[in-house]
Amino acid sequence: MPTTDVYREAEKRWRHSLQEPGEELIDFELADDRVRRVDVAADAPDWLRGAQLYALCGVDGFRFLRCPFSPEEELRWSHAALAAWTEPEASESNLDLTHAGERGALWAQHEAAPSSSALRHLSWVTLGYHYQWSER
Repeated sequence: MPTTDVYREAEKRWRHSLQEPGEELIDFELADDRVRRVDVAADAPDWLRGAQLYALCGVDGFRFLRCPFSPEEELRWSHAALAAWTEPEASESNLDLTHAGERGALWAQHEAAPSSSALRHLSWVTLGYHYQWSER
C-alpha cells in the first residue's frame, strides 16, 4: 500500500512545481481534444442559462461550469464554505484525525489568531451523510 495517496502526490507536485503546467492541466479557454462544450438545458435555472458548461471526453458524468457566480456570490459562497461547512456537524475533513479538538468555529479561530489556526491545515472537506466503514 502506498505511503501517500493520489491527492497528496498531486498536491506536492502542484506546491513544489516551478515549471510551466504539464500536459495533464486542461485550460478550458483553449481548444482541447479532451474537452467539449455542453449545451445548457432550456429548462435550467436562470443563473445557469448563460453559463459555459463543459464535459471531459471519456469521463462520463463530469461537468465543469466556468465562472458560474458573480463576484458578490463568489464571496458569499466562499465565506459559507469556510465559516459553516467546515464545522464538524456539517462535514468530515482531513482535520478529523489530526486536529479533532480544534475543529469547532474554525473561521472564528482563524480571524482571531491566523498563525495558530487549524484552518491553514485544512485541505479537503466533504459534505452530507457519510457511512462509517470502521464502526461495524
